[in-house]
Amino acid sequence: MSTPPSERSHDPLAAARQLCAGQQLPPGCLLVVATPIGNLADISLRALAMLERCDLVAAEDTRMAQRLLQAYGLSKPLLRADRHREQAAAADMLGHLAAGRRVAYVSDAGTPGINDPGAVLVRAAREAGHPVLPLPGASSVTAALSASGLELETGYTFAGYVPATKQQRLAFYREQLASPRAVVCFETPHRIQQSLDDLAALAAASPAPVRMLLAKELTKQFETIAAGTPAELLAWLAADPKRGEPERP
Repeated sequence: MSTPPSERSHDPLAAARQLCAGQQLPPGCLLVVATPIGNLADISLRALAMLERCDLVAAEDTRMAQRLLQAYGLSKPLLRADRHREQAAAADMLGHLAAGRRVAYVSDAGTPGINDPGAVLVRAAREAGHPVLPLPGASSVTAALSASGLELETGYTFAGYVPATKQQRLAFYREQLASPRAVVCFETPHRIQQSLDDLAALAAASPAPVRMLLAKELTKQFETIAAGTPAELLAWLAADPKRGEPERP
């Protein structure tokens, strides 16, 4: 049973601890924890309260995880679990889960498994019979969509990263432009100019108008969101080349 509102602490994290106290956190469970996409304050109070209760944190990047934990006064043993050793990390994690430890998994930013590592660990835990608990939170995909003004009643498509080579990129954009749904994709800062060039050329030949939103450094100090046609955003980027550069940590 949760604590009545009148008896809860006025300290937000303490209140979150009280609200989470009634949630079962069985021994040998895996918590899939969404982490900040930019600003460290993106993390949810529930995630912090549950991280306090876990015994070990598996992380895509242990340095990023350490930075997040230290920002909130937490200290946990860390297990490296990036793409290069996800299988080995899964075996290590299963040993901890079998011993009854509660393990949290965090990726570099956002929700694990969404264009990030995590699926291998989750699948291994499930196949071994361990409970998997998702702790929802920040996602750059839904953050960008919420600021787009696009009508999403018919759904949307998340297409991952735009391919690196020109021919693959053109084929990718042709496929997405043929979709009746909104499409969300990721592009790297060093390829954004070429990517917009290709998209603008295809949009110019499209019988239907193409509108898009470019969202960069979401929730960080220099967050930038611009909307327009591909050609308009290409001109916007050309007016200040620094707009395409990543924000320095």
